[in-house]
Amino acid sequence: MNYWGFFYLLCCSQIVLAQNVLNTSSWGVGTEGFAINGNAAENSFEWGTDHLGNYDYLWKASPDGNNDADGGWNSNYHAIDAAQTYRFSVWIKKTNSISGTTYFGCDEPSSLLYTLDDVPNANPYFWSGDLPRLDRWYLLVGYVHGHENTETVNLGGIYDGGTAELVLSITDYKMASGATALRHMRFFVLRHQYRRSPIFLCTSYRATQRIGTFHRGIVRCTS
Repeated sequence: MNYWGFFYLLCCSQIVLAQNVLNTSSWGVGTEGFAINGNAAENSFEWGTDHLGNYDYLWKASPDGNNDADGGWNSNYHAIDAAQTYRFSVWIKKTNSISGTTYFGCDEPSSLLYTLDDVPNANPYFWSGDLPRLDRWYLLVGYVHGHENTETVNLGGIYDGGTAELVLSITDYKMASGATALRHMRFFVLRHQYRRSPIFLCTSYRATQRIGTFHRGIVRCTS
């Protein structure tokens, strides 16, 4: 059985049921909806092999060596329903050197995001750190839950693009009832990195639970 094909079809079915808020049809460096992180020289697009093995257009971060904002984006803010759960994801491949830090997060304009333990967080990153291996695609998935959420288990994770194995669990957040908008954030500091397929969508909590269960089940299928 082609487990990767099954994994891909499941992800696509979720996107069909819940449309991506981000307009990736015009995705590009500095295009409307994707403000760059760092300077223009540190952000570019080039053709390369994506996470599915296809030749595609990739966002490339080329750090200038100053150990500051070195590529990536802040999306526009998009209106949300604070009672719903939202899923954020992006594919990332790091090259050249394992050093440097990857940042994957979100933002609410009035800082109305909390950890699942109800601790306010005005700088909410799902994860920051080093990916396990160079020259390998990883899928990063983070969740922002509705204000009525009472679960304390984080469902977000980082998945190996070659095996679909969960390699790291990452932090979920939830909104206060007054939250009105969210945006997708992806930063990088110091080393070269490629990104593809940013997604920000609304998903039911039950669908979120099924996705998390499937992510973990795929490890057994591919081992």
